[in-house]
Amino acid sequence: MNSRSPSDPDTVAVYIEPLPGISEERLQSAMKAAKVTDVNSLVPGMLSARMPAANIGALKSVAGVEVMQRKSPR
Repeated sequence: MNSRSPSDPDTVAVYIEPLPGISEERLQSAMKAAKVTDVNSLVPGMLSARMPAANIGALKSVAGVEVMQRKSPR
């Protein structure tokens, strides 16, 4: 059984950490192009967001991206 929502089958929750020297403008442009949504600042320099899994590679030139692990029911 697929545990993902049928409305966004390839969307994953991620942490995004801009690489050193990347401007806010460049980061925002790259995130827009990668269809990043639901962006929240966790701490300075660390964001949480949702995005299509297939677009993660598009951010690698401007940020470190880590997929959040889903919590499994016990």
